[in-house]
Amino acid sequence: MNNPVSCPCGSNQDFTSCCQPFIEGSQSATTAEQLMRSRYSAYSVHALDYLIATTHPDQQANLEKQAIKSWADQCHWVRLEVKKVSAGQASDDAGEVSFNAYYQLTSNPKTQVLSENSRFVKINQHWYYIDPTVPFKIKGQTKINRNDPCPCGSGKKYKKCCLNQQP
Repeated sequence: MNNPVSCPCGSNQDFTSCCQPFIEGSQSATTAEQLMRSRYSAYSVHALDYLIATTHPDQQANLEKQAIKSWADQCHWVRLEVKKVSAGQASDDAGEVSFNAYYQLTSNPKTQVLSENSRFVKINQHWYYIDPTVPFKIKGQTKINRNDPCPCGSGKKYKKCCLNQQP
């Protein structure tokens, strides 16, 4: 008898009934949080094509599959902690999910944390992740001023963070 495998996303459900159907494409995430959790699980199981497919279509060309693979190969994802969800429900067109993702590098067993405030948009009933390092305007969003907090969630001013990364 096979023992069910807990979903990496921390939902306390079996992987087969939680994130696996999203990753395999048999279901679509209905909320931004579901997409974020399934993307975390995709990193855990090295589902690179899913990570690319669920990134906003305008940003997919900028993704390097080998770089994503390299990052996934050197990480062991320990746990996910969702801190805050703003909008991103089935009836919304955009949302944000703040989380901490705990991981260990193969070269360093000390647990580290990735804190992020991820943005998501829904296009044709499909949720997409917006990479916080790539400048991107959500419909209805006002212009980001140099002294505003950076939308990537780093806690730094925009001018000291992602503004410097623009091409």
